[in-house]
Amino acid sequence: MGDKQQDKFLTEFERLAEVQAELRVQRDAMEAPPERPSLKVLEAATCDAEADFKKRRAEAEAEIEKIEASRSDHEAPQRDFMLEHGITRPVRQPNLVKSVVTLQVAGVAETGGTTMLLLGEGAMNLVPAGLTALVFSASNLALGLATGYFCLRRALGGPRQNATFQDRVKSWTAGLATGVGVATMLGMHFAAARVRATGGHSDIWDFDEVSLFATFGDYYGLALVPIGMLAGLVALREGYSQLSDPIPGYSEIAKECESSFKAKLAEAFDAQTESLDAALDQAFDAIETPINAYDEALDAYNDEAQSLRERALRHNGNIEVTIMRLDADGHDEEKRRQYKVGPDRDIDPVVFDLKALRKLAVDEKQLPESVVSAPDTGALSLRIEAAHQEALGRLETAYRASDFFFVLPFFDGRRAKKENA
Repeated sequence: MGDKQQDKFLTEFERLAEVQAELRVQRDAMEAPPERPSLKVLEAATCDAEADFKKRRAEAEAEIEKIEASRSDHEAPQRDFMLEHGITRPVRQPNLVKSVVTLQVAGVAETGGTTMLLLGEGAMNLVPAGLTALVFSASNLALGLATGYFCLRRALGGPRQNATFQDRVKSWTAGLATGVGVATMLGMHFAAARVRATGGHSDIWDFDEVSLFATFGDYYGLALVPIGMLAGLVALREGYSQLSDPIPGYSEIAKECESSFKAKLAEAFDAQTESLDAALDQAFDAIETPINAYDEALDAYNDEAQSLRERALRHNGNIEVTIMRLDADGHDEEKRRQYKVGPDRDIDPVVFDLKALRKLAVDEKQLPESVVSAPDTGALSLRIEAAHQEALGRLETAYRASDFFFVLPFFDGRRAKKENA
């Protein structure tokens, strides 16, 4: 082998040896694979989370029970109101649909009955009689409804215990207004009888033309009053007891007590729900944080190991290519020498130390292998979510058990009066 071929071989040898050294340094510099998270540790974190949910659930239920125990404090204004007004029953809820239907039936009955009575042996035709009956019926129902709601409720629903002079004046005034309303209804029905007797709306108060006795000269005129008063009393009753509780202010004070209790209960429920949600986040973090950190470290390790393996494979491939190239160059050099000295003379063969080059290859078995991913924690996550849902469900059950429109149906005002005395 000539000096030129020897130099070429040494150059390739040094280059490949340098790459081999770099690969070994990179391999030795790689850190050990990240430690796989222990499933036992994650299991312990899950058990801690389940225990924490049970603890928070117990605290939440205790808080709800504490608020439930304070219900009487929220009921105090309503209890005082009941005692003051001598009430021993719960709040009467309005039924507007029933009231509307009742008033419609009363209005149709009064309008039809009044129309027939105005026509029966009277001096009116059908159309004037029907319009007159409709006007009297609508006015009668409106007056009865307003009298019952605004006057009769205040006349009968005033304070009965420790009533002041001002309270009594209000009750007397409301009673007087109720009497005026009922008297007005009677006057309206008397006017309807006069319309029937006179045959029109003018001169109904001219008793010289149609005397007072002639107004009720037959049963038709006399029946106008009870028919109209019956419908008016129905409207009076609806206004008194069906549009709202007959005791003014009773519904309002009950709603205020209910709102106060519900607001306190909702505030505690929201706070405990947020606490459970925070515990859920903490539990997931306790599992996901080590898993995510392991995944990140594992990705970095596998990327570095894959890069090293790819460089090693390219290095080993370059060694084989170099050997083939040197072998081809050696054959070319032998041919060139044989041509130069002639075919009859022997030449020294060109021999390279190819075994030395092959020793520069990197053993793939000594390269780091890729590592599998983290353990599956799906079952643990399901356990945590199930514990959270159970705690939240128990909290909602306790909340709904207390969250209702409360009344005091068994409150005995007379017994409370004796106890306070």
